[in-house]
Amino acid sequence: MLTIVQRISRETWILAIICLVDLILTCVLVQGEKAQEGNPLFNYFLQCGITIFIGMKLIFITLPLLILEWARSYKPIFVRRTARLCIVAYLGMYGLLFLHVNVPLLMNQPAYGETYYTPAKPSYVQPAHNLQEKSQIIGQEKLA
Repeated sequence: MLTIVQRISRETWILAIICLVDLILTCVLVQGEKAQEGNPLFNYFLQCGITIFIGMKLIFITLPLLILEWARSYKPIFVRRTARLCIVAYLGMYGLLFLHVNVPLLMNQPAYGETYYTPAKPSYVQPAHNLQEKSQIIGQEKLA
């Protein structure tokens, strides 16, 4: 028989703490312009505003944890193993995304998705030093 108040598993608490630490760190670092959100979906929510970002992050944290606890009453061993896998996967993805997106920002290099592109001049093009030369070059290109 299911009781209304069940004991929340250790894995669920760990996942909740990891998610909340992620949320807090993201808010602090993004507000200080020290980092950016690596998840494209949550980056969109962040562009909508910090309140929407926090609300959506809490929804995306709470609903899976509620489902996890509900499923634990039916398949406790499977859910415990799955939750442990989720902990490892979350930490791994968080670490990789942090390294990929935020370390370049902290080192004053282009961040993920940003490029500092300066096209190289082809060796066959000589810079025109005056306006007359420029117009001659443009006229020659039209004839060719």
